[in-house]
Amino acid sequence: MSSIIAAVLAELFGTKHLGKIRALSGALMVLASAATPGFIGLLFDTGVSLAAIASGFAAYLLVAAGVTFALPDPRAA
Repeated sequence: MSSIIAAVLAELFGTKHLGKIRALSGALMVLASAATPGFIGLLFDTGVSLAAIASGFAAYLLVAAGVTFALPDPRAA
C-alpha cells in the first residue's frame, strides 16, 4: 500500500516536494486519528445517537468524495 500511495503522489504532484507532501499527509492522519475518539465522545455526551453519528460520517464521506471528483486534475496544468 505504501508504494502505491507514493506512486500516486509522485504522479499527481511530481517528485520535487514528495517528502513534504508525505510528511504533511502523515501528520494529518495522526492528528485525525487522535482527535476522532474525543470528538465522538463529546457527541455522545451531548446526547447524539450512534445512528446520527454514523449518518454524519457517511455524509462527510460522500461530500469528500464529491469534492475530490469535482476538483481539477493537477496534471492538466
